Amino acid sequence: MPLYATMTAFGAAALFAERFTCALAERRPKHCAAAGTWLGLVVLVRLEAAVFAAALFALLLAYRERRVLGWMAAGAAWAAPAWAAYNLRLFGTPFAFEILRGDINRLRIDPGYIVRCVADPSSGLLFWSPAVCLGLAGLFFARDRWLRRLAIAALPMVAVWLVRVPLMAMPDAPPEIAGVPVMPPGGGMDAAELIRGDINRYATVLAPFAALGLREMAAWVRRRTGASAA
Repeated sequence: MPLYATMTAFGAAALFAERFTCALAERRPKHCAAAGTWLGLVVLVRLEAAVFAAALFALLLAYRERRVLGWMAAGAAWAAPAWAAYNLRLFGTPFAFEILRGDINRLRIDPGYIVRCVADPSSGLLFWSPAVCLGLAGLFFARDRWLRRLAIAALPMVAVWLVRVPLMAMPDAPPEIAGVPVMPPGGGMDAAELIRGDINRYATVLAPFAALGLREMAAWVRRRTGASAA
C-alpha cells in the first residue's frame, strides 16, 4: 500500500507540474482545470499536499492570477466530495479528521528529528534524495517567476513533514499503536532506517518539481558560462 500511494503521488504530481506550466504559459482554461484536477489527486493521496495547494492558491491570488486560480480551483473541486465520501465510508461521517489525528504520528518540533530528516548521512534528504533537494533549489534560478513560486509553495509542505514525528521514532514509543503491538526501533541504524524510509518516500512527490529545477539550474549555468566566455 505505501508503494502504491508513493507511485500514485509521484505520477499525479508529474501530471500536475506539466499542466501547471502549460496553464501559466498559455492561460487556457483546459490547462488550468487539468492542473487543478491532478493537484486534487495529489492532495487525496498525500494529505500534507493540501498545505502546498493552499500556499500555491494564495500566491496565485496575491499576484492577481485570478483566472488561473478560478479554473484550477474548479478542476480541483472534485477532491472535496471524494474525500467526504471516503470519510463517510470509513468513519460514518463526511467531516471526519481521524486521518489527521491518527495514532501513528505526532506534530511536534523535535530539532534532533529535523536534523535526522534533513542532514544526517544515514537518513537525511540531503544525502538520500540529493537530486530532489538540488532540483528544488534550482527552481529559484528559473527565469519564470512562477517556477520560483512553485518552490516557495513546496516549502511549507516540507516543513509539515519535518514536524510530523512517527511515534516509533520517539524514545518513549508506546508498545501499542491503535491497539496493534509494535516493536520500536532499538536505536542506531534501526531508527535511521525508519526515518529514512519515511521522509525520502514523502519527498517523491516533489521529484517532478525537482526535474524542472534541475533543468532551470542547467540553463542558468549555461547562461553564466556563456556570458563569461563572451
